[in-house]
Amino acid sequence: MKNEKSIFGLGIVTAIAASLCCITPIVGLVAGIGGIASSFEWMEPFRPYLIGVTTLALGFGWYQKLKPRTPDEIACACEEDEKPSLLQSKKFLAGITVLSILLMAFPYYSEDLVSKESNKAIIIDSRNVAMADMQIKGMTCTGCSATVKSKLSGILGVVDVTADHESGTGSIQYDKTRVTQENIKKVIEKDIGYQLTDFQVRKGSIE
Repeated sequence: MKNEKSIFGLGIVTAIAASLCCITPIVGLVAGIGGIASSFEWMEPFRPYLIGVTTLALGFGWYQKLKPRTPDEIACACEEDEKPSLLQSKKFLAGITVLSILLMAFPYYSEDLVSKESNKAIIIDSRNVAMADMQIKGMTCTGCSATVKSKLSGILGVVDVTADHESGTGSIQYDKTRVTQENIKKVIEKDIGYQLTDFQVRKGSIE
């Protein structure tokens, strides 16, 4: 029983750890906690290993549950008469397995959990529209990209935003009479928690 609890605990802990780098930005966005998005960015390189440990732990747990009992175990009357507790049941292990899979797969559906901010309805003179390319450090999954797009789109005067976690880049189209680089930097670094390492206004839209 003690060994089973340890295995279940290891599986769920490593599953949570494997998805922390992507859970944190979503939690911060939903809870309104700024600056925490990249808190667990350092764990991203370890994600494959954590998933491997989770898989092994759960696989061993299922092996223990499904392996045929030995004659000695079958002959043990106390085991025949005693009803397994919830923590020893296959239902509990199944629940832990499903939860672990959902946690490990979080980066692949996290984008759907981020509310899409609609751009504020304002009239913008096309002569005032600027486009800039950004380098953003700290994004690790689609949820991170969605968080950047959602928060920047909420700035009055921002027309369009793109962000790509794989390349760590993004672009922003905005009204230069209402939005400055400092506004954008504040949202990315203070409100979200990533780093704006480069901001280049495209030629032809110099402020």
